Amino acid sequence: MPRGSSSGLRRLLRREADRLRRQPLLFREFVDRLRRQRPRSTILLFGSRARGEARAASDYDVAIILPNPDPVEEVIRARRARPRGLRVDVVVLGVRQLEDPVYAQMLDGAVVLHDGLNLFRGARRVPLRRGSSEDR
Repeated sequence: MPRGSSSGLRRLLRREADRLRRQPLLFREFVDRLRRQRPRSTILLFGSRARGEARAASDYDVAIILPNPDPVEEVIRARRARPRGLRVDVVVLGVRQLEDPVYAQMLDGAVVLHDGLNLFRGARRVPLRRGSSEDR
């Protein structure tokens, strides 16, 4: 490999490592922005990061729960609040959708980041449902 190629690769790898190191800080900034935008919301972290199974390059999975959301508009707002370089997937749900078994399973054991709707009454995690995969 020509010498210039290896130095270019080193720079690329260094930039990627720096970006990965900044992810937790960027995520906290993102959640703070969401809380300021929507104080009457509940924000949950779910998926591999919530379960403690994430790899360095794993994205953040976030659910924003609102009383009567316009999901398209709220996803657009959340994307605008996302700091550049943060890998995050956002799902916007209405409070009633929490009763849907698909969403309930998706959010089993999620970490409560903000509970402006007081849905989880001070709990740090969404309670596991009976019959969830972790109960087996």
